[in-house]
Formats: sequence, C-alpha cells, structure tokens
Amino acid sequence: MKILHSFKSLLFIIPFMLFLSGYLILDTLFRSEELEAPALIGMNIQEAVTLLSTKNLNLRLLATKEDPILDPGTIISQSPHTGQKIKENQSVYVVTVTKPKKLKAPQVVNKSLQEIQELLQSTKIRAKYYYMQSPYPKDMCFAQSPAPAQELDESNKMIVYIATSNNKPIIMPDFKGKNVQDVADFLTTQSAKVTIFHYPPMADHTCLCVITDQRPMAGSIITPLVDKPLQVQLQARMP
Repeated sequence: MKILHSFKSLLFIIPFMLFLSGYLILDTLFRSEELEAPALIGMNIQEAVTLLSTKNLNLRLLATKEDPILDPGTIISQSPHTGQKIKENQSVYVVTVTKPKKLKAPQVVNKSLQEIQELLQSTKIRAKYYYMQSPYPKDMCFAQSPAPAQELDESNKMIVYIATSNNKPIIMPDFKGKNVQDVADFLTTQSAKVTIFHYPPMADHTCLCVITDQRPMAGSIITPLVDKPLQVQLQARMP
C-alpha cells in the first residue's frame, strides 16, 4: 500500500516537473540578451534607426516639440535612458523637435488700441506702436505692417499705426527698404508733403524703387503742427 501511495504522489509531481523543464529549456533557447540603451540624444531619426537596427532594437516616436534652433527631427529625449538595461527587440521611445510654425499678422486696422492690446496679449506677437495724426478717430489703428494674414519674421513683431487727434510728439518711422510709392501714398494720407529724389537721377519710368534714405530720419521725435504739413524727403533707387 505504501508503494502504491508513493507512486500516486509521483504521478502528481511528474506533470509539474515536465512543465518546469520545458519552461527552463524554452527560456534558455529564446532568452533575449540584455543590452544597454545607446545614446540617441542629438541624433536625427535616420541616424538613430541605423544605430538601433544594429542592436536589434526598435525606435518609436513618442512626441514632438517645437524648437526654433535645432534641426527638425533632432532627438532631445529618450526612454529608456542612455545606459539603462533593455532587451533585444524592445523599443526605445524618443521625443524629437520640429520648427515652430510662423505666426501670421492678425487684422488690427479699424480696431482700437485697447482691442489690439487685448488681442495680442494671448499670443506671442509683439507690437510696436506709432502715433500719428490721421482722419481716423483717436486711438484707432489706421495701418499695420505686415498686412493681415502675412507671415511675421522670427522676431514675431508687427508695426501698428495709431491715430492721434492732438499735437503730441511722434517718432518718425523707418521707411528704408520699403517701396517708395507705398510710403508716399501712406504719408499723403497723413497730410504730409512728400518730396522724392532718385539717385542716380532717372528718366520717366515705372517706379518700383525702394527708399534708401529719408528726412526726417527714422527715430526722430516730431511735433506735428496743425497749420503746417509735415515735410518728408525720400531718396529712392531701383532695387
């Protein structure tokens, strides 16, 4: 009876032993080799994929972040971190950079100064305000640069011209590099008397010239007179 009982107990153990043996054999045959995660930060995606493929590792893009300096696709973080243990065929998750989208100038003409300031407060756009006499109501924007919907440069700045109905001093804008006819038309709307000199002197032509110099100079503080128009001299040349 004891022998029979011992034999029955052995029958219960045998399946467990077979399972354990099979598991150990499979684990030995298919165990993935532990590696150290390579350093990917600073690489671009193509370089990282090439490096990871030599180590039987995969690359997964986790997220992208805007950066105005780094080249698009540059890796700025990774998980697992450099030197951490990782097994073959596992994935390394990375975050790369992308160029920020260029901002576009909003429509601010016909808006009040307060409305413009409230509009720009929630954006990355900065405005430089010039106060000039204009038929527009006081503190109302009558012109802007760049034009609405045009892309801003990397400084994210725009120029806003605000109407003033008194004789407060104003700062002369910088017109250099701008189209002479556009500037002349703008100054005419401000009741300024404009004189244009071409250098070198030119015969009659379709004027596509740009301004190279101006009087009063940019940045000059001017107090407009009600009974005397502002005198502006512009020197222009073909671009």
